[in-house]
Parts: sequence; structure tokens; C-alpha cells
Amino acid sequence: MVGFPIDEGVLSFQNLYDEAIVSPAYDIWELDGERQVDSRYLERFLRSRTALAFYAAKLRGTTARRRSLPDDIFLSLAVPLPDLAEQGRIAETLNRVDALRAKRRAALAQVDTLTQSIFLDLFGDPRSNPRKWNTRPLRDLVVEFRYGTSNKSNSHGYPALRIPNVVGGVIDISDLKLVPVDSSEFVRLKLHEGDVLFVRTNGNPDSVGRCAVFSDSVAANSDHRSDDFIFASYLIRARLKGNEVNPVFLREFMLGAEGRRQLRRRSKTSAGQFNINTESLGAITIPLPPLDLQSSFVELIGNVEKLKSAHHSSLTELDALFAVLQHRAFRGEL
Repeated sequence: MVGFPIDEGVLSFQNLYDEAIVSPAYDIWELDGERQVDSRYLERFLRSRTALAFYAAKLRGTTARRRSLPDDIFLSLAVPLPDLAEQGRIAETLNRVDALRAKRRAALAQVDTLTQSIFLDLFGDPRSNPRKWNTRPLRDLVVEFRYGTSNKSNSHGYPALRIPNVVGGVIDISDLKLVPVDSSEFVRLKLHEGDVLFVRTNGNPDSVGRCAVFSDSVAANSDHRSDDFIFASYLIRARLKGNEVNPVFLREFMLGAEGRRQLRRRSKTSAGQFNINTESLGAITIPLPPLDLQSSFVELIGNVEKLKSAHHSSLTELDALFAVLQHRAFRGEL
């Protein structure tokens, strides 16, 4: 079955049922029974980087995620076809490495739930607030909310964090842009240790309001100083007063079920985008356990973060290994 967006590898072989139906968005093909081809091998090739690059170059249409690949062009893709035994060996090798990647992703998902479990154990469910913590609107806990710069990226300027840099509760600078701003704007937008960055607009309602805490360690493996970082216009910076709420505690509350519920309730829709502004963000009610208990929580999840980092590193290595093996496999070098 082949569908869109095919250049992202949206295709698969149906091996689960004798008969099935499928959305009309997908083309359906049958293998020629007279040709010596292992379906596992063929599926791996059709989702390889070589094949994805071929699809991307041949797509027709103007709407990004609705572009299609004509049947005759899809069928013109040249498939390297060693003998059947070699196809099976290649497919098995790639399947084993891919299975390891899947296990690592599953382990990461389990680690992600561990932090929220610790949060609930220490503080209870924020919605019912069984420990009767004091609550305050977020606006009372911040020095200021501020939107980022709308200046365009350039070959020079300051490292600017954008929506793609706020992922999974952390700041990822693997895709970092430089944005020029004048000295007065730099002073307003400069990020400090403990600043919390919120995504203020997204096509996915579950991604609006996702957040991360800026720290000096963000710049550790980059060519930039932590003192030089600013942020772009689709992010909101919350600078906390610091005497009532720990930024990491706030992040975990906002990533949890009650934080997400309040964000969804206060976000608005416009032209297919979900948005939250500083007024709505400031109205979100935050539970306030004692600051020393918040700090203890942050210390506990520090160990979880180390475990998560180790899993991420392992997954990165497995992804790189899979890419190399895949490249060599379809060049006859595996």
C-alpha cells in the first residue's frame, strides 16, 4: 500500500489478514508472483533514504502534504535485486537493528512516564489537590511574560531558540538559527538561567504551551555562549520570581494532565492554528507545595534525566548504525 506523504515513507505491506479494506488515499499493489523478491527486503528498500529522495524529487502538486506520486513514476524506481537468499539476509539484518531502535524508543516512553509518576506520588493529582496546597495564577509567580523577536534568521546574529528547539520538555539546539537584533532588543530578549519558554502557537492543540527551562548547560556542546541566547516570536518567555515556584517543578506541572487540560481550555483557534497568549497563560492555576519539597522533586528527577539522556544517546547511535547499514545494504556492500 502506498499513500501520502510518500516522501516520509508512508507505505507498508499488508500481511496481517487474508482480506482487508483501505482508505482511497492509498494505492494498492500486488507483487508479481513470478519474480524472485522478498517482501521484507522490498519494503525496506521502498522506505530507504534512496527511495525517499526519489519520491521527493518526483512529487506532483502544490499543497505540501497532499502532493502525490504518479503511478508510472513510482513503478519506474529502480530496485537493486540480489538473489532471494541475500535479500532475506539483508532484510533480517535491518529488521534486527530496527527492533533494537523500537525497544529503545519504548524504554524512553517508559522513562517519560516515570517523572510524572514521581510528581503525582509527591504532590498528588493537581486537579483534586488532595494535599490542599496553596494555588496561585501563573501571572502572580512571574516577573514578566515576553514574546520573542520576529526578525528573520540570517548568517549572523544571536542564537535564537524557536518552536523546533522546545521538544519533550527540553531545549534541543541541534537545529539552531542565528537572528540579528539591535543592542536594546538583545537586552530585552536575552535568556537567563531558569527562564521558562512556552510554545504559543501550533497546528496541534497538544503542542500549544509545551515548555522547557533554559539553563546555561544548553550551550555546553555548541559554539555559542549561554549569555548570547535569545528567542523567537512564536515562543513566550516566563521569568519567574523564584521565591515560590521552581522552574523545573513548573515545567513538569505544565507537561502533566492538569497543566495540559488548562492549556487546552484556554487556547484559541485561528486559521487552523491553536494559540495561547500571555493573558491566558497567566490565568493558569499552579499548585504551590513548599519550595524545599519542590527542590527535592527536582533532585529526584535529575536521576531520571540522566537515564533519559543515556537512552537518547543509545538511540542516536542505533539510528546512525541503521542508516549506515541501510545505505550499504542497497549498494551491495553489506
